[in-house]
Amino acid sequence: MVAVAIVAALQAKMDKEIIRIHHLETTEAGGVIEVLHSPPITLISFVKFATKRAMWRWIVITGNKRTAIDDLPSASYNEFAVKNLGPLQFFLGVEMIQNSKGFILSQHRYIMGILKHTNMLEAKPVQSPMATTIKLLAYEDEAFPDPTLYKRTISAFQYLRITRPDIAFKVNKLSQFLHKPTTLHWQSTKRLLRYLKQTVDFGLQFHKSHSLSLQVYFDEDCAGSSDD
Repeated sequence: MVAVAIVAALQAKMDKEIIRIHHLETTEAGGVIEVLHSPPITLISFVKFATKRAMWRWIVITGNKRTAIDDLPSASYNEFAVKNLGPLQFFLGVEMIQNSKGFILSQHRYIMGILKHTNMLEAKPVQSPMATTIKLLAYEDEAFPDPTLYKRTISAFQYLRITRPDIAFKVNKLSQFLHKPTTLHWQSTKRLLRYLKQTVDFGLQFHKSHSLSLQVYFDEDCAGSSDD
């Protein structure tokens, strides 16, 4: 288990208290993400088990001090087979694109994979993720004949929300019908897929800022639900 030893060595150099978070990601890659935080360094490790005895581990190191980032893995290079891939460009389905303002997080390739899986690559693009004239209800219309396809597509949308908050409301709505999707629910899902094709190059722009203020926006309409 060389990869585990590498992470252990890196942890030893992170001499302050470490906050560890473990969770499973529902991505096509499948695996475990470990986040270790010890200011000014954050280490993100992704583990994928190739076989029962073999696994791969990718590690992303980030922080607000370049010297700390450079020094952290140096002790491991002489002891283990570690390959430095350079500046981060692609990790867990998310592309990092550097520009003059900072960087953009994009899931362009991930969206194209969803469109291919659902046979929507040739679909006509639309300008909005949902139709305002259609009200989705739990038990109206006939049952969708392929509920597994519906569930897999909605699951893929969940991961896509990392860089696409503009679809969060629609994905949350469609997720309410996983137990028994109808043909109308699938039509609405296809509408979202057509919107994603139109906006496949959208992403999140991150700017350098010294402000620690957190801004939150939401659009709540619980009273408008006919099923609750």
